[in-house]
Amino acid sequence: MRSILQKKYHDLIAVKINDSSEQTLSLPGFYQVINPETGQRQWINGFSTYFNRLFNKEYDTHHKTISESLKAKGIPLIPLSTDSDIIKPLTHFFKQRK
Repeated sequence: MRSILQKKYHDLIAVKINDSSEQTLSLPGFYQVINPETGQRQWINGFSTYFNRLFNKEYDTHHKTISESLKAKGIPLIPLSTDSDIIKPLTHFFKQRK
């Protein structure tokens, strides 16, 4: 069943902006994280190789889940990056759709 947003009169396109500074912990150290739902605080050891691998794995899994969910719903995804030009990927995407 197609959603209202995907009817023939609507065109839904997802744009995901990636920031390379969010992909890894750039500075090793201790980080205090707060669970926004519970308010619980926890300290994370950014020097830990295990934690860095876990962080990278979770980041990759999160982005893969987003891509797969959009693809399953037939929603095209335009990935952009804060480190590069946004005009080229956008122009390429819309030229392909013609």
